[in-house]
Amino acid sequence: MQISKLLIAITLLMQGYSLFAQVQTCPDKTYYNINEAVQKPLCVKYFSQRVGHRDYFNHTILSFSNLEMLDLKSNNYTFLPDSFTALKRLKHLTLSENKLLYLPASLAACDSLGFIQADRNRLAELPAELSRNKALHTIDVSWNNIGFLHESITELPQLRVLNLQHNALFSLPQSWSQFRALSVLDLAYNNIAYLPEGFFGVSTVTHIDLANNRLGGLPRIRKRHRNLKALILTNNHLKQLPGDISKLQALQVLTVSGNRLTDLPPSIRKMKALRTLVLVGNPIPPERIAYWKQQLSNVNIIF
Repeated sequence: MQISKLLIAITLLMQGYSLFAQVQTCPDKTYYNINEAVQKPLCVKYFSQRVGHRDYFNHTILSFSNLEMLDLKSNNYTFLPDSFTALKRLKHLTLSENKLLYLPASLAACDSLGFIQADRNRLAELPAELSRNKALHTIDVSWNNIGFLHESITELPQLRVLNLQHNALFSLPQSWSQFRALSVLDLAYNNIAYLPEGFFGVSTVTHIDLANNRLGGLPRIRKRHRNLKALILTNNHLKQLPGDISKLQALQVLTVSGNRLTDLPPSIRKMKALRTLVLVGNPIPPERIAYWKQQLSNVNIIF
């Protein structure tokens, strides 16, 4: 009996039949045409409508349940549907250079989403629901109109890169020190006048850019920081640097050009890792510059 079944199976296979459900072969490619993509919707992992100049989002895209990368750069979208929950495998989303007024809250349900690039839109805020995303590691929303951040943004456990340059921020959440993985922070070209207590309490951060804001001072640095390597404070309103800046023990680059400094704190001598100090555009007397060049012989002082 078993031999008979085996002979029948072999005969069927030789005639082109399959005993199993047909398996769809999927090419490893990026789809650019929606009509081609709908022919094999389960095969679509990478889909791009970059520079499409489209006014409306094609809802068919939401049927690509295996989609991992979606590139919609340079269209004319003002909004996206709040139904991204279908894209459970989406990892990389590019929305640059559109006219988006907001991001859909349903992005929080994209469990695999790690990268959002939505620079050069018209965003006024980030959805508070986004904090529920446990995979998100990079957010680039530079060149928008974001005026505030929800306190919940610090709950993103994997967030490592946050680019908010060229927005309209006046302040930052008081919960700032709760970031657990943040490494690169760009807040340049905003209207930030003060930083929350605990701003320097994010022990994982390595690079901070606060250039071209309205900072009149820096918050207390309560603990030694062993990871921050670059601090950019160009073009603010700083009249002095705090004495506890020496607690930034790993700092290699400190840029404070275009401020109102008249001298440096004595504690700066303790910053053994410091290699570059930019002082251009501050009213520091020449004799003090000469003094500090002597005291900080291992530091390249640019004045």
